[in-house]
Amino acid sequence: MSTLEMWQTMWKRHALSAPPDSPATLESMISAYLLLEREAANLPARSFVTIRYEDRIADPHQTIGGRSTAA
Repeated sequence: MSTLEMWQTMWKRHALSAPPDSPATLESMISAYLLLEREAANLPARSFVTIRYEDRIADPHQTIGGRSTAA
């Protein structure tokens, strides 16, 4: 499930109004992702990890639990 699909599902379930226009929603998601990417570059080493969805599904324990937090 993409971020956009997750957002749309939560909106339908919890919001009191119809979801905003889909192109605007997609643009908002893209902007948030790009901002996150820029800000993550400024964090100390090992403070931020990107995990591919395919890796998470293929081996969730190794992908998430197997990552060491030691320096």
